[in-house]
Amino acid sequence: MTIDLFGPPAKSLKGAGISFIQDQEGWHGKPLSKEEAERAIAELRPTAKSGVNLPIPAPTQLPPPKNDVGAYPTPAYKLGDLVATREAFAVRLARIGAVDQRIVALDGDTKNSTYSDKFLKKFPSRFTECFIAEQNMVGVATGFATRGKVPFASTFATFFSRAFDQVRVAGISRSNIKLVGSHVGVSIGEDGPSQMAWRTSHDASRG
Repeated sequence: MTIDLFGPPAKSLKGAGISFIQDQEGWHGKPLSKEEAERAIAELRPTAKSGVNLPIPAPTQLPPPKNDVGAYPTPAYKLGDLVATREAFAVRLARIGAVDQRIVALDGDTKNSTYSDKFLKKFPSRFTECFIAEQNMVGVATGFATRGKVPFASTFATFFSRAFDQVRVAGISRSNIKLVGSHVGVSIGEDGPSQMAWRTSHDASRG
């Protein structure tokens, strides 16, 4: 007996919901004329449907974000304290999260190493586990930003290389996302070069 754990596969159609573009050749990367754009927008609103004719609900209306949150608390460290930067990040994130409800945290299944689990323990409803899928994590963070949130997405620095395209497009749209990469050097040598953001020639020679 075969058990389908994930349901039917997703079906994507380019230009879904626009009658003269959906699943048609010759439209990739082609700008619409003013008239075509007006027609397309009219077809998509207010009853947009997916490529398999399922309705797409309109986003819920959100109140304007509260940007006047006041001053963030200052760090409690003293001169000479030795604190790992990743832990300092997590402590600070949890502290500012207490005074700014816009802040959300996202993780790439590294929360016990980046210490972002400190935020999870205090604000579980504002924490999203994206697992080992940095492309998805950056995309989710961008989505949060469009909804007035201030997302902090953290993982090992080298793993962000998986999401270069998502990071690039988020930059083009000037998305207000914060990407935090830890373990940026070779200090995590015990875990091997695949975990390092910077590899020496000796590491590279070993594959």
